[in-house]
Amino acid sequence: MILRHGRLYKLVLPLKAGMILLAFLGCTAQRYPVQLVSPQISMPDNAFIVMRDIDTTWNALTRVLDGAEDREIQTANNREKRITLKPAPVVLEENCDCGALGDTPLTGTALRRTYVRLQKKAPQETVLKIVCKYSTTYSWKGLDGKAVRKENIPCVSNGRFERELYQRVLGYLSP
Repeated sequence: MILRHGRLYKLVLPLKAGMILLAFLGCTAQRYPVQLVSPQISMPDNAFIVMRDIDTTWNALTRVLDGAEDREIQTANNREKRITLKPAPVVLEENCDCGALGDTPLTGTALRRTYVRLQKKAPQETVLKIVCKYSTTYSWKGLDGKAVRKENIPCVSNGRFERELYQRVLGYLSP
């Protein structure tokens, strides 16, 4: 039998109080929402050297882009050698990294905006610069599961589209 003033009672009483306090704090502690983690990949190379004159490269580029569904030209400036493609929805996982919610990567679709520019480097050397900007919209949900707010999240290209476009241009320039 434990006496109220005994040595064992003095050890058990603080343990009981500590356990009750921890249980109370665990039940009342606020749960922090999952944090958005930014993309973990670096920007890909977007400038490529083409060993042809600027006009020949321009013609190859416009042929590559002509009639392609996912690469439709919005504006083309022949004098400045610039092309803007119409924004296109793409599969996020295949084209870019938009970060993660906690440990879970964002998935779905992203909107790709593409700008292409040619610059003359030498008489038979042209720089093909392809800039892709991706973004996706994420809906934050409340406790009831309904969307509370939407946020436009910028993404980082994985370089796949840029490399494919460059390879297609080279394909038109090959003999």
